[in-house]
Amino acid sequence: MKKFFLPALTLLILTACSGSHRFLSGEVSDVRTEDGEIVSFVLTDEEGKRTGVLVPEDAHFTSRVDLDAEAEKELLLSGRPGTSVRVEYNGKKTSLTTEGGEKLPACTAWFVAVNGYLEPDAAALRDGTPLDLFHWTSGVSYRLKDGTDLLYVRDSVGPENSVVAGQESYDDLSETARQKVAACFRDRGLLYDVAEELEKSYAHYQTRSPNKPTPCVGQDISPAASNDRVMYFLTTVDTPIHGDGSANMEQMRISDAFDRETGERIDGWDLFACSPEEAKRALLDLARITEQPLRSEMEAALRPECIVFFPSGIEGWFPKGSLPSQDASFGFGLDYDDGLRAILQPWAVPLAEPQTAAQ
Repeated sequence: MKKFFLPALTLLILTACSGSHRFLSGEVSDVRTEDGEIVSFVLTDEEGKRTGVLVPEDAHFTSRVDLDAEAEKELLLSGRPGTSVRVEYNGKKTSLTTEGGEKLPACTAWFVAVNGYLEPDAAALRDGTPLDLFHWTSGVSYRLKDGTDLLYVRDSVGPENSVVAGQESYDDLSETARQKVAACFRDRGLLYDVAEELEKSYAHYQTRSPNKPTPCVGQDISPAASNDRVMYFLTTVDTPIHGDGSANMEQMRISDAFDRETGERIDGWDLFACSPEEAKRALLDLARITEQPLRSEMEAALRPECIVFFPSGIEGWFPKGSLPSQDASFGFGLDYDDGLRAILQPWAVPLAEPQTAAQ
């Protein structure tokens, strides 16, 4: 499924079975079956309210996680604790009596979708502490047995399933180029270590305030710019800053350029019409960076993959720790004016308004 980088919509989850509201969400329990088919279950929402759900034969099952419809039904039939669903329903409120004699208000479902499910004892820390894995719609949470989420790992995006509004995408490359670009990123793999991030989160989770979000890690690859010869991709890697009790994130950014017909990766310095040393000096001159020792540190640390190409200009990006005089990440931006164009290869400058039709 394509993932679009557009402003997120705010979703309001309504967890009531009365009035005009027609859906609810919560954790499944008390599953009742007949002849191997689900006929009812109980849904408990975040506030602890229990609602019965009647499941007719024509109810539709689907999944928002890594399950097909049949696997979803099997999961619900198993009665495994920790399974979260969204139910859409028709008709008026009715009632359900559980096998334990509890009488509950109930709805009749026409649509049931698994939003997440728990995989017990799926991982462990180095000291043997067991961890459960909770599967969400776009990632997984590593969870302690007391219910504490140590780390949320977002599903990786791109380059095949990443689209940026107004930009050409992976699909606009030639077939040969698509295969080589995908292979390049596949061979590079993830640029973070889940096991290491888990250990850091575990070491500091007790200092986290109860209302602080769970630390998150993720990696995305998206198209950044293009012209009739080159397509640029940007890889962003987000990792949590541990140890201060906050939910702050650190980001690493990596730029890659590919020949859009052959798929060959283009060395970043080949995008410039001068030597790497001359390019570094010219870029820092254009950015008016003269202060020492910052200037010398940036010349030493600047790598071509740190220079990100966008339709309107470039950004130089230095991750935290790469510049000794700086406590945080650092960067500069330049427009494609005459000074920048003078040191770039003419064919390397992206189009300000790229075509969107397949080539």
